[in-house]
Amino acid sequence: MNYKITLYIVFITMFTVPLHLCSQSSSSKLTKHDEAIYRWFDKQIGLENTLLYNGYLDDGDAYFEKENAYKDSHRYYNQFDFYEGSLIYDNQFFNNINIKYDLFEESLLLTLKNSDNNLRTIRPLNNKVKSFSIDDKYFVNIDFLENNGEVLKGYAELLLNTANFNFYRKHFKQKNEVWSTGKLQYKFSYKSQDFLYYKNEFIRINKSRQLFKIFPEYKKVIKEYSNGKMNNDKNTIVLLKRLNMLMSKKANSL
Repeated sequence: MNYKITLYIVFITMFTVPLHLCSQSSSSKLTKHDEAIYRWFDKQIGLENTLLYNGYLDDGDAYFEKENAYKDSHRYYNQFDFYEGSLIYDNQFFNNINIKYDLFEESLLLTLKNSDNNLRTIRPLNNKVKSFSIDDKYFVNIDFLENNGEVLKGYAELLLNTANFNFYRKHFKQKNEVWSTGKLQYKFSYKSQDFLYYKNEFIRINKSRQLFKIFPEYKKVIKEYSNGKMNNDKNTIVLLKRLNMLMSKKANSL
């Protein structure tokens, strides 16, 4: 049997990340020992021999970066450069991966080294990316979640994970045509929208009155924590933690 295949089987048997890392938990950070194990494994087997290479390869002519963007605008999350991050792809965990999050097309770009130490650009298949982490932020593919509410697709940042509901932020960019120095260019503008995932539904929230409709029995508590607009991340998360605590306390008393 091929050495790399044998090594792969041994690794999967001994060190495969437990399935709970594929859940929505934002506490899926690895210990230094775990990171060392994955770094060793990636080096031994070579990323071109893993499932990540079943994505779309760059054609060698900057296929994924051909767009003529206006000034400093770009289609990516926070910065044009790659982040070092991690992702769960086809239920397997990959660490220390260079990742770009394309907010306009709702996709990822990865740079991977092959056995010749050359960098290749990969666009992984979205329907196999379960979650990823960049910039100390955790994103999940909400296509994997049951959703009976507002139609929502692609990736969303998990801001809060509780026993009763989750709080997500959807990041995206809009593209507008701009004529500059006689050339057609594209200006990308950032937008975001917050959602509560409650009872298998995504519910848009940006004002406290929307929480009144979701949790009418806690209207007084919501008023105490809110000034009418959900525009402060810290205050919103404190309020949601409080609601979760009250809901859990009520459920335990029944």
